[in-house]
Amino acid sequence: MYNNLYCKVYLNTELEIEELYQYINSRVLGELEPIRTIKTNWGELDLRRNSDFDFRRLRDNPEDFVFWQYYLDIEPMDGINELNYIGYISKLLDELSSLNIKSVASCDFEQDL
Repeated sequence: MYNNLYCKVYLNTELEIEELYQYINSRVLGELEPIRTIKTNWGELDLRRNSDFDFRRLRDNPEDFVFWQYYLDIEPMDGINELNYIGYISKLLDELSSLNIKSVASCDFEQDL
């Protein structure tokens, strides 16, 4: 279906990055790796600070997700079924929302999330 399964998920939360890292891992049941990487059986997630984070812009327009504080880079594991992979990301977005962490996915399949 999709040529590119990379997904970038922008995150807006009051949590500190280490708290967010632990929370995400508790939801995806992965293995914590150095530099805030989480490996699961379906994908590899890298939590990063957004170098474009701009508090003033965010204050003026809180929905402008490009300037949110954090993001996840998500890549699929080799051999994962595409629909299952997309389903796992969709579930993660639901989990984030349940804790009032705003998230916006930017990927070729965002309409399927």
